[in-house]
Amino acid sequence: MRCRAYLSVLFVLLFTGFAFGESRLESEFKLTVPDDQPDAIWSYLNEAYGPNGTMLTKLGPGFTATFAIDEFVDRYFDTQELPLLKMRSGLRHRTRHILEGTNMEKDGRQLVQLKLSTEDESGVVREEDKYEVRDEPGKMNSAEERLPCVGLVKQHQRPLLVDRLKALSIQPENLREITVLLQTRRRAYISLDGKAFATITLDNVLARSWIYIVEFNEMELELNEIAYTDADESTRQKMTELNALMKKDLFTRFPELKQDQTPKYNKSVERLKKSDPFFEEALQWGFRPEVLLLLPLAGILFFLWRVLARRRAKKAKD
Repeated sequence: MRCRAYLSVLFVLLFTGFAFGESRLESEFKLTVPDDQPDAIWSYLNEAYGPNGTMLTKLGPGFTATFAIDEFVDRYFDTQELPLLKMRSGLRHRTRHILEGTNMEKDGRQLVQLKLSTEDESGVVREEDKYEVRDEPGKMNSAEERLPCVGLVKQHQRPLLVDRLKALSIQPENLREITVLLQTRRRAYISLDGKAFATITLDNVLARSWIYIVEFNEMELELNEIAYTDADESTRQKMTELNALMKKDLFTRFPELKQDQTPKYNKSVERLKKSDPFFEEALQWGFRPEVLLLLPLAGILFFLWRVLARRRAKKAKD
């Protein structure tokens, strides 16, 4: 099954934009984090993966780590029927802000990303396409640039994304913003002989739908997507084993962690449906039903304004 998954993804990479280096495989464990544990976990990561850290020793010679804190604003897009949600996939426009760290050249960087599930039954291996955002994305000079999310992509890469979406039976003009995620992301970047190997990420996520906001915490143990995509099968297996070793150590230290491969987009929508009483209606109708509740209030205010205006007019005559 896993072999078939890799072959199917390889076919896609070869024929839908791999020449631009935008389509890759990612391998990541996702862990649900109890609300009272993020700070304790972050302290442990700094200790275990810092200079002479116990986990760096266990991983082997040549391993080092650096730490950073970023903030991401992710706008997720889908159609009214939510096909990407149902496929446990996602299309997002991401903006990155560096809060702490040395990678300042990526501060303010924007990307459009399409994440797709594969035949890997564990949910650990997914496919990711990345597209560059055009200059001045706020300006829309053509009908194509006004397309939701797709119009943000640079012109020469836009047909690749359009074709990918149409292959999923998604028409770009039917896309709409479903939710916005604000993530505060604390990261340990792990390198082997100076080359990126893996990342341990600790995320605090705020998901918004209109005025409704939900919050959750999770972790990701992700092998570097470039190294993993370019590796042969035996090297991938070794990388996966080391990733599993890091996961085992975290489970030992923090037994309340739970593996949950549910994508953030799905987690956010599941929680928003419980918090936002009109989430699904707003998708179907194309507007917020709460606006209708404001109409009586607007009528009352208009009535009071007319009464006050007449009184002022009467006083002026007197």
